[in-house]
Amino acid sequence: MLLVGTGGSRSLVSTGAEPRAGDPLNLHFSVPTPQGEEHFRLQAMISRVLDAGNGMGIRFPTPLQPKAFEVLMDFAVASGMVTNSAADLARGRKPQADSSEPQTEGPTEIPEPLLRDRRIRDQDAEQVKEQLRRIATRGVNRVSKLFFE
Repeated sequence: MLLVGTGGSRSLVSTGAEPRAGDPLNLHFSVPTPQGEEHFRLQAMISRVLDAGNGMGIRFPTPLQPKAFEVLMDFAVASGMVTNSAADLARGRKPQADSSEPQTEGPTEIPEPLLRDRRIRDQDAEQVKEQLRRIATRGVNRVSKLFFE
């Protein structure tokens, strides 16, 4: 798995950490569900550090919990990082032959029910989404440049 940061105040570099390949990593992530956020805590190992600690490849020394794997794959599909067919292959399923997936150029919109916290006003949500788009674009450009160098 590739993890990428923005170099903000909570980055590893700003905390003084010096991550190295082989170091253990405690990974925590949460996903929104209709019943509220569901939290996952996983143990991983750092495989490679990129961009002075703002990106790293990690590996899981033990198989992921099935539920954690499912929500990560669901998020990857919803965010346009992978297609349903690729997710089916990753899950060990045979992809559907008559796939009705739309063919798009680039990421698709993440379905709002998957990410939307109704306690946030619509106007504030739009501002946050625009900030995330800008940050994600910078991050993807930086990771792509490093990867292809």
